[in-house]
Amino acid sequence: MTVDLKGYKENFFFDRLKIENRVDKMKETALKRAGALIMTIARRSIRKPRRVRIGELTNNQIERHERRIRRAKREGFPRPKLPYKHADPGEPPRSATGFLKKFILYGYDKIEEWVVVGPLKSKTGTVHLLEHGGTAQLPGFRGKIFTMDFKGNPFMRPAEEKARPKLPQLFQNAL
Repeated sequence: MTVDLKGYKENFFFDRLKIENRVDKMKETALKRAGALIMTIARRSIRKPRRVRIGELTNNQIERHERRIRRAKREGFPRPKLPYKHADPGEPPRSATGFLKKFILYGYDKIEEWVVVGPLKSKTGTVHLLEHGGTAQLPGFRGKIFTMDFKGNPFMRPAEEKARPKLPQLFQNAL
């Protein structure tokens, strides 16, 4: 349909395929930005642990630490450091090495048009236990197996909740 407006000829037919492609590209961009936002918030929530203060140790832990100091002195090794403080249940986990922080990624599926955000699967399969808590059998030194309890330190759910108010703005700006 062509309309003549004050000497201008304008074509009011839409190129449907062109519009659909542009909307799909904008949707993809918005979803990728949402995934990146949640990933960044989750990564920033994971901090390096601090050392436990002597006053925070139990008597049993203090005795063990003093034995380690005596042994190191006797054998000529440097003085051992105090252990790292574990994250309290309900707060994000702490990572001394930074592996957990590095391996939180996001991925976009073009076919299904959705985004997945989260940590990569570990060899021991315990990553989901960090988020929800539970017990796992882990391989130890010289083939021994030991049980480890995880108290549940959510980091992905709070990241998604913190990003939720900003998500509509990402899609609004996409169009």
